[in-house]
Amino acid sequence: PIECMSNGDLSHGDYSASVPTCEPVECPLVSIENGSGSDEFVVYMNSINFTCHEGYYLEGASTIDCMSNGNYSDEIPRCLRVGCPSLYSVEQSVHIVDETFYGDVVAIACQHGYNINGSELLQCMSNGFYSSDLPSCEPVECPLVEIEHGFPSTYSAVFMNSITFTCHEGYELEGAMTIECMSNGDYSDLVPTCEPMQDVPCHSVSIENGNASADVAVFGEVISFECEEGYELDGASDIECMSDGNYSDSRPTCERKSCGLLNMT
Repeated sequence: PIECMSNGDLSHGDYSASVPTCEPVECPLVSIENGSGSDEFVVYMNSINFTCHEGYYLEGASTIDCMSNGNYSDEIPRCLRVGCPSLYSVEQSVHIVDETFYGDVVAIACQHGYNINGSELLQCMSNGFYSSDLPSCEPVECPLVEIEHGFPSTYSAVFMNSITFTCHEGYELEGAMTIECMSNGDYSDLVPTCEPMQDVPCHSVSIENGNASADVAVFGEVISFECEEGYELDGASDIECMSDGNYSDSRPTCERKSCGLLNMT
């Protein structure tokens, strides 16, 4: 309270103290790390707008009001670092870190037997993306293979895949039937070869009333037949000795030629 005082002048008096004023309630100064709000006291019915620095995002209310009780209408927000996607999506890679945030630089490495395709170094940017596309880890490739007188199950292979070889008829495999592509780009064994099978003779052939070009033959050889005069061949004129020791066709025969029916009138 203030009191009206007498100052000796009968015309007017003074108060015992200055007339008070009503000032708005002040709320505390606030600041947020890695962002900005207000550097001054905020009074009742005024607000603070918060923003975050580049590479950070706001968690909480972007605007808070100063209330009549000197408190704010909401909790003070925080500015958190922007994160980038997990690197676990890069299959067959070695995970050096579990999480990456704005400004972090990470190196991508591939597991044993895989080569990196793309950038090895990535930086997490302020927009939540990496500085370049995620690389991929591709399996090591082994050289093309060829085999004479045979064929492979596939002509090329990648790490942990295998190739199986088969030889043509009359040839046998010398070496490993299956080879595996290794992590260093080499095969687990030398490429095999297809070598001619050891000569397997077919049985002796001869025909009555005719001649054969040979008595016996080995794989790949052909015996030809012809009949003596007055006889004609019944069957294949040429048969080939096959890899299993049999001929490609039955042995022919020489049959006597027929003069036909005698017509007597």
